[in-house]
Amino acid sequence: MKVTLKNIGTLKEAVIEPARLTVFCGGNNTGKTYAMYILWALLQRRSRHVFALAERMAEEIKSSGSAIYPLRDFIRQHWNTLEKGIAEGLNKRLPDLFSAPPALFGDSSIALHLDAGYLMETLPQNANAFGRSIALGAEGRLDVRLTEGETGPAMAWTSVNVGKVPVSLLAELVSSGLISLGLASALPGSAFLLPAERGGLNLFYPDLDAKNSALVRALKREESNPVEVFKDMMVAQYAEPIDSYIQFLKRVPRIPKNGNPFHDQALLLQKDITRVRYKVSKDGVITAKPYRSEAELGIHLTSSTVKSFYGLWAWLELQAAPGDCLMIDEPELNLHPDNQRLIARLLARLVNRGIRVVISTHSDYIVRELNNMVMLATEFPDRSEVEKRFGYDETGTERLQPEDVAAYHFTDKIVKQLDISREFGMEVESMDAAINGLNESNSAIYFALQDILHPVDVPEAVTTEGDR
Repeated sequence: MKVTLKNIGTLKEAVIEPARLTVFCGGNNTGKTYAMYILWALLQRRSRHVFALAERMAEEIKSSGSAIYPLRDFIRQHWNTLEKGIAEGLNKRLPDLFSAPPALFGDSSIALHLDAGYLMETLPQNANAFGRSIALGAEGRLDVRLTEGETGPAMAWTSVNVGKVPVSLLAELVSSGLISLGLASALPGSAFLLPAERGGLNLFYPDLDAKNSALVRALKREESNPVEVFKDMMVAQYAEPIDSYIQFLKRVPRIPKNGNPFHDQALLLQKDITRVRYKVSKDGVITAKPYRSEAELGIHLTSSTVKSFYGLWAWLELQAAPGDCLMIDEPELNLHPDNQRLIARLLARLVNRGIRVVISTHSDYIVRELNNMVMLATEFPDRSEVEKRFGYDETGTERLQPEDVAAYHFTDKIVKQLDISREFGMEVESMDAAINGLNESNSAIYFALQDILHPVDVPEAVTTEGDR
């Protein structure tokens, strides 16, 4: 997938092609979060668009009761239409995505290029993820699934008791299925985003209900308009990724524990980084028990690190699946440099286990640790000894192939894709400049102080008889 963004927030223009690990870095207020939220919206199928071809398909499905469309022919004829429609549908939804006035996005644009070849390779293995059944009224239903047609994979649509359902509604549902089909080329699973505000959200999420907040705001007004209250209740007062994260926190107590494949990584997160064992009650109360202690603390009594990473633990423990995408805005928040390196290693292990990862970071420690793991992907004498000495997994689960990494440097003018080399990894100019500037000023101050704190004694001149 390649996404071109223009005039969105502080972003003037950016061309982003995510890899298995994608790193956004650069200064503050340069558009990294804007880009991450838009990627999340795409991967979560948040685009809304009704295709003209979906209206024709809906008429056929309604009149015949079923329709089969061979995928190869469909892609050849309609792929460009899907790309343009998905991009246009998301562009129109930017005010909702960011919970911002439409005027802020008056000249914004999104362009999209999707990989049809990757879709044909992966979709047959993810047929269950694509299939869906949508109830329409008491007995009506619209089904779509992948099937094997005469010439290969095909979409099979079936309608049951939809005689009274308007074609326009069926067209919306068919369009939603086509959007899912197109974006399956970018990600077969779903995306999960940990926002930078996660520490506070984990602590206060029971109180962050948009509907309750709307009612409270209405009660505080001297005069309340019921229509305005209803509109207020339907619109969250924060961006959709944040609202989605809050809804995930509320679902956690009801998510069944079914032996998640990333349980081992959830345990390592607790053991190595947060150093507590998380627990959530049926009514959503979060507690944490420090290792080597029987005390069970409310999350409000724990460290900022414990608060910050509860959501990641819950996702790894209960929901993560190969083919999903994990997105973290500033993974370094509240972490000591040692733990920043450990979180980078955790992310590398997830990448090598089939999770796509997107991070936005200001941390030189995380970038340099990722670079270490890129360099370790090249075989060299005594590599295992080096990994053992510095605590890396000697079996190679933390090595990162350069072709699996994409990095983008955001400035107030451009977004530049960085080269990823086997020799150095990625070089982030703004971080290097900041560190070099700090080292230079430190050295200048240090040597200036030496002249004052430790003056050099100059011996008095020795005179002789001849000098007299």
